[in-house]
Amino acid sequence: TAELAREGLARDTIRWIQQARKDAGFEVSDRIDLVIAAAEAALAALKEHRDVIAAETLALHCDIVPLESGVSGLAVGDDSQITVKVSLRGS
Repeated sequence: TAELAREGLARDTIRWIQQARKDAGFEVSDRIDLVIAAAEAALAALKEHRDVIAAETLALHCDIVPLESGVSGLAVGDDSQITVKVSLRGS
């Protein structure tokens, strides 16, 4: 269903954020600030699941913005892309 597809897209996004945290060398308990840039098809789903995404990734601040035209990102869902930027809270 469409609802399950939106939830799956949010889960894909959480997976990419967790990988970005790991790649940045953050501790498991570190609180972060998060910016997700998403293609048009993903924006509504990510905004709908913003609280879950923030809770799962320990984000104290979570911005979800449109992905700039021509920017390629990480694959999420069936046909969408995102970019993620994680930073330690206060950095």
